[in-house]
Amino acid sequence: MFDNDNHLLEEIDNAKKEWEYALRRFNDVSDPEVVDYIIFYILAAERRYMYLLNKYKDHQKRNEMIVKNKQYKEIEVIGEKGE
Repeated sequence: MFDNDNHLLEEIDNAKKEWEYALRRFNDVSDPEVVDYIIFYILAAERRYMYLLNKYKDHQKRNEMIVKNKQYKEIEVIGEKGE
């Protein structure tokens, strides 16, 4: 879905701005039908932001595990050479 961390971070930033925009719009409306729409829009924007944020956190955890696994394998190789 995302080519790299920078693209994902950019999407997170855009989603946060969209959510903030929706919250500001809520204060500008008075028509009950528009209020319902804005509430839906706020919830959708918030959900998108949280989804992307969690996706980034999961991606970071996965990267940390890969690095730790690689370091562990390097230690094993060094240990085997020392035997």
